[in-house]
Amino acid sequence: MTKTYLTLLCITCNILVTAGCMSNDDQTIGNEPTEDTTNPETGISTTIPSNLGSVYSAANNFNRYTKLSAPNGVSIHIVSQNNLTDEQIIRCRSK
Repeated sequence: MTKTYLTLLCITCNILVTAGCMSNDDQTIGNEPTEDTTNPETGISTTIPSNLGSVYSAANNFNRYTKLSAPNGVSIHIVSQNNLTDEQIIRCRSK
């Protein structure tokens, strides 16, 4: 069961990272939340930017967001659902 869970986690992270790579950061101006809900220790926010679309809503159990800055300056968005721990999200984001 653990191997299946880890495989599913890796597939989910790959899909989310790939989707994040296809976004254009120039479109995010003005769509970011006005209140910063990012935990300074983990870099994980409880507010998902609206520019990522309605698919990543609380109704679909998405409740946390973080991002990486790629060497070319484009953000790679990582959105997670409620069954993942903060530690798993940090591991997904780690280089």
